[in-house]
Amino acid sequence: MTVPENADWDFGTGDYTAEAWVYMTGTDNYVFSTISSLWWGVNFWTNNSSWTIRCGQNDGSNSKHEVSKRWNYKQWYHIAVARDSGTSRVFLDGELIDSQSDTTNLDSTGALQIGRDPQGWNKKFSGYISNARIVKGTALYTASFTPSSTPLTNVTNTKLLCCQSNSSAVNYAVSPGAITANGDAVASNFNPFNPDINTVLGKPTGYCTWNPLVTSGPIVTNGNLDSTSAANSVVPSTGTFGVSSGKWYWEVKWVSGSSHGQVGLSQCDVGSNEEL
Repeated sequence: MTVPENADWDFGTGDYTAEAWVYMTGTDNYVFSTISSLWWGVNFWTNNSSWTIRCGQNDGSNSKHEVSKRWNYKQWYHIAVARDSGTSRVFLDGELIDSQSDTTNLDSTGALQIGRDPQGWNKKFSGYISNARIVKGTALYTASFTPSSTPLTNVTNTKLLCCQSNSSAVNYAVSPGAITANGDAVASNFNPFNPDINTVLGKPTGYCTWNPLVTSGPIVTNGNLDSTSAANSVVPSTGTFGVSSGKWYWEVKWVSGSSHGQVGLSQCDVGSNEEL
């Protein structure tokens, strides 16, 4: 998703906070980024042997923070970077994992992106982003803390607060301009605050439904009976049952969309990096 260029992303050498909850199903995940030659951003990266969290401004070679920290797929994390009086800190699930002197003049020259790389490398976030918030002029966190157990709110100096709606990806509580959804960006009721497992996974039954935890593109709704994909999406939905033998019966109703859709049985790793 993108938000137009605005002075709200020009932190200068002053204080700021950028934070979000993330749930990753793939590699090289950019949470925030700005499009410029010296981009500012927050991202998770791995080649499955090296695991890194990067935050701050890229000077052409490395980011201000480049922290080797193992993280897992399919798990909610709270990530935050906060600069306070020339000291920049990175937090993962409230734990202070890196602290550095930082007086970099952060002056964005392009749109703010949520879930995409800054330089057009076509690397898109794989997974879910919830409660993305940017605060200009205030470092909300200066030491290890316990992340909020409820959705974030519009605190003083909040410039962006979005990714909170379960019905629209472009809804926001605070933003300097309209948010544009690109590619496969859609809303979901899957978030780190929902304690009702029946809402998240669908009410348990003896029947197969779409599995919301193994789809990185389509969004499942209606008790996980409906699956909706973005235009030109080739990421499949998979069911909650895996089978290896026997006779099985199922029904799928095609409601609308392209004539190129397919329904059938496949190995769990065909067309997706997910596992059943």
